[in-house]
Amino acid sequence: MTKFKNKTQDFENEVKNTPERVNVQHDALTGQIELSVSAVPQAIASFYAHSFYTQKGVPPSFSVNDNSSNRREKQVSTRIDNLERENHSLTIQIEKLKMKLEPYERDMSELEQLNDIKNAYLKNMVQSTVLGGMLNCTRQNINRLRREYKLIAVNGKNGHYFPTWQIDPSGQLYGFIDKVISIIGVDNQWTQIQFFHTPSNLLEKMSPITYLAKSDAKHDLIVKAAEHYNEQSY
Repeated sequence: MTKFKNKTQDFENEVKNTPERVNVQHDALTGQIELSVSAVPQAIASFYAHSFYTQKGVPPSFSVNDNSSNRREKQVSTRIDNLERENHSLTIQIEKLKMKLEPYERDMSELEQLNDIKNAYLKNMVQSTVLGGMLNCTRQNINRLRREYKLIAVNGKNGHYFPTWQIDPSGQLYGFIDKVISIIGVDNQWTQIQFFHTPSNLLEKMSPITYLAKSDAKHDLIVKAAEHYNEQSY
């Protein structure tokens, strides 16, 4: 028994030399060793528990109350809760920013589509020199007709561009072009061009460009279609 007491005392001394210690209680009758520590090596604890088992011939009752570990667990749990709250707050902020950006993204998407349409239309346009050759007149005359709003023209990278569908099969400028320009607006060049690409019920559900290819196309219907198109735009 003296030998075991010496080992128990050694164990208590060993515990006291650990970095963190609170209390050591030993009941010699029951074999209960109650520790309230945070840094007792498991090997030391097992060794003295085994010594007591050998001395008394009964299984020891050995427990470790690690307060430091509990504190760490609480700190980790608190940190996780804080991170989750921060993450939730950031998620809400991101969603709010997305809602604010959606109109701008829509506008950008629409602008990109509009630019694609314009580029497609530009492929069927020529500059004043080429159109003058088609109408058998000079470039100066073409520019004069443009300034008098008798020709549809749009600005491009290298000057003005003119749709070729303004010229009839005989090589003459359609006489109703100036009326369409006046109806839709002299400053709405791209709207004028869009009108000629838009199907109309007044033109048998064809666009003005397609309708003009008919041998019996009626020019006054195109003017009425322009009026109808202009009314729908406002």
